Amino acid sequence: MKNFKILHITDFHLRHNSRLYYSTARKLNNGFIRNNFYVNVISERDFDKKFFLFDSKNFNKRIIEVVENLNPALIILGHCTRIDFRTFEYIKKIHPNIKISQWYIDSLIPTGPDYNSHLKTFEKYDDFIECSFLTSDPLSLKINNMNKKKNFLYSKSK
Repeated sequence: MKNFKILHITDFHLRHNSRLYYSTARKLNNGFIRNNFYVNVISERDFDKKFFLFDSKNFNKRIIEVVENLNPALIILGHCTRIDFRTFEYIKKIHPNIKISQWYIDSLIPTGPDYNSHLKTFEKYDDFIECSFLTSDPLSLKINNMNKKKNFLYSKSK
């Protein structure tokens, strides 16, 4: 799988000047790279800062340009909320074989903290996502899309 290309879109905390270097996003990237995948990243929550190369108006355009140039096999999202639905529609139209997945580490348990906002973020791109990787046990969730044939993978705490 040496030519397997991944576009990872999440918050890479660039604006924090490496204070959060050991984030989940970086750990996942390291795992992908150690398994010989090529990983290209877009830091979703850093795009609107003045000192970065792109702003919010061009964010979706940048995603499309990266997809057109890279032609990744997988787009993996981490807690994304700022991508326009039309961006995914366009990507799926021009690259129908691209798989889109997401990882989500915040609690999705109904009695957990910030349940409604977490659920809204988790389900936002449901029409485009084929697989979700969770840290919450899917059996204890009340997720609207559970009736759909989606794949949920979760890590059990030890």
